[in-house]
Amino acid sequence: MKDTKLFVVAAVIAVLAFILFGCLFKWTPEMISPYLLFLTLIAISWYSWETRGLKKEMVLQNELSLRPRLVFFAIQGRELWVKNIGKGAALDIQIGGYSLKFPGIMEIEYKFECQSLLEPGEATDLWVSTGTGEATKLAEYMDRAQLEPESAPNTIIIKLSYKNVLGKEYKNDTSTLGKGMLQKTQRPE
Repeated sequence: MKDTKLFVVAAVIAVLAFILFGCLFKWTPEMISPYLLFLTLIAISWYSWETRGLKKEMVLQNELSLRPRLVFFAIQGRELWVKNIGKGAALDIQIGGYSLKFPGIMEIEYKFECQSLLEPGEATDLWVSTGTGEATKLAEYMDRAQLEPESAPNTIIIKLSYKNVLGKEYKNDTSTLGKGMLQKTQRPE
């Protein structure tokens, strides 16, 4: 509707300009051809402007068709998983760490890993380890309790980094662990 109104307004302006141009310069047959060329230039410019939006939308749709999107979820509150809910494969998956601090008492460094390739719709275990440097070990029951939705006191936002099949990097995605994280009742197939 908006485009139709713009076209009508442009046509009215062109006709008025045609009349004004004729009154000012006393029309001769030689003047019609350049004027029609000028109107054609205006029409082509307007059409190019309108199709620019179409190109942007096509690029966006192509991007979305290849974009992976990773989320964390828990199964029955205990098992932590990662799933690709996007439409493209996620490659070279890197998961940020988390530091749980108990001021004056201790600090627990969490490190997260999963397989480095997730196809669309695929899910895998989220491996959790604790410690610093080379002294890391798989997280024990009490360490994991800080991350599980049924026992976690806080919501934890974790950064994710991965690439799509064309090599485009997604470095600023996040997902939630702990309180309020996504949950399922059964394991993925």
